[in-house]
Amino acid sequence: MTKNTTSTKRTRKHENEEKSRDKQFDDFILSLTKNSISSFEHTGINKKRRVLDGQLASKREIVVTHKDESLHSIFNKLLNNNILSCPVLKQGELFYGMIDLLDILKFIVDEVGKSNVDKLKNDQQIINRHLKKITSLFDLEEFKTTKLSPGTTMFSAFEVLSKQGINRIAVVDDRDEIIDIITEFDLIHWVYENCDRLGSRRYRKVGDMSAANQYVMSVLEDEQVIDAFKLIKIMGVGGVAVIKEDGTLVGNLSSRDIKKIGKNGENWKRMFQPVFEFIDREPITCSVESSLEDILEIFVSKSVHRVYIVDNMFKTQGVITLRDLIGELMPMSNHPNLLIFEGDLSKPYLQVEADEVEQSSSNKPLTADQ
Repeated sequence: MTKNTTSTKRTRKHENEEKSRDKQFDDFILSLTKNSISSFEHTGINKKRRVLDGQLASKREIVVTHKDESLHSIFNKLLNNNILSCPVLKQGELFYGMIDLLDILKFIVDEVGKSNVDKLKNDQQIINRHLKKITSLFDLEEFKTTKLSPGTTMFSAFEVLSKQGINRIAVVDDRDEIIDIITEFDLIHWVYENCDRLGSRRYRKVGDMSAANQYVMSVLEDEQVIDAFKLIKIMGVGGVAVIKEDGTLVGNLSSRDIKKIGKNGENWKRMFQPVFEFIDREPITCSVESSLEDILEIFVSKSVHRVYIVDNMFKTQGVITLRDLIGELMPMSNHPNLLIFEGDLSKPYLQVEADEVEQSSSNKPLTADQ
């Protein structure tokens, strides 16, 4: 047997293996279109259920609040349960929307200016506003959420989270009563547990992802925390990189860090500290040579929402978020012959905008084509 013959056989074997891996990924995507979110299993927890009155909830429960509940109460509920968001219910225990720490951060940034530093020591009223006060701060375009029916396909859940600029989806029944919450992290955790089904996609290098060339929003380590939070609010991002003057990455500041002001705002003066005194852990990083599988493991094992791409000098080259990862799993442009049903196996998903949140749940749902 000649060397050329051996080389040809190896090449064919490699090509066959690549085709097999690609088919694996196609089968994975197709499976998302054949399964509804009602069958989605949250890793390590049972089906969630609502909790209305309890301040503390187990991992199995959906913590909820009401639209007339005070901001102080909502903030404490989020902190006590170590969660970033919860559903808001209106009269009749029906779904109204979602509130998260980023919403509260926006409220604080708008309400608190540097001239109010001294007043903050004794003024507890600023955190004891009604939810109506918060929603009135939103532009109609900003205050929106998406709710899905239980029959919606898993594929549509991925699509919604990757394209609509939201972090979580509420699953509601025909009466608009909330059944479940599915977050970006839930989906990524699920993908990680099914990583062997991704075929060749699992080996894709970070350097080949669009996020590798993504601009990294950053603040200098000696800037005040309030200014960094203002940037988060203005730019509509979940967090910013903290860097030295020479561009070296030293940390990460996210909306979840607003917890550090304390349940009753007792530590609000920290909002005027330098950022480097406020952050308390090293940034989570990867390199352009890391694979998609590597990144999935980092997100799940570290329980983070963003991973910075750095060079050997620890300068940022990009940032990968949960949404970026979900986007990497949506292959439609690369698979033009793959026919996929994107909607609900029983009916289409519902899009809720600001001017619709008060309407009756009997309204006709929007179709996927709309």
